[in-house]
Amino acid sequence: MKKTWVLAGSLLLAGCSLDPDAAQKYVTEEKLKAVIEVSGDRIQVETFPDADVAVFFWQDGEQSKPLAVIEEAEGVFTADQLMSEDGIYFVKADIQTDGQHIMPTKKVVIGDVVEAEVDKPAANVESHH
Repeated sequence: MKKTWVLAGSLLLAGCSLDPDAAQKYVTEEKLKAVIEVSGDRIQVETFPDADVAVFFWQDGEQSKPLAVIEEAEGVFTADQLMSEDGIYFVKADIQTDGQHIMPTKKVVIGDVVEAEVDKPAANVESHH
């Protein structure tokens, strides 16, 4: 009886061979990436075209607020935010496509800020969204 099971198993396994081109048959999705740039009072997020992009902004120790975002070019989104006070600010981009979601955050230092404050991790950065 054991020989029958071993023979049947061997025949089944022999029928299943790997196609050497199997990897080529699958479409690989490009990893979602983004670059956040801050210049003056303009925030720019470069990512994939057709992505859903939301931008959040806050000063260290305050609550985040959503900003109005405009897609100026394919995959280039901008928002304007006045940063008139010296301090540490954060910009978070919430980016989604059909199968991917990323939330990169950028720390922005404006004016004269004590060096120890710049290197200090922000409180509750992960809780802002």
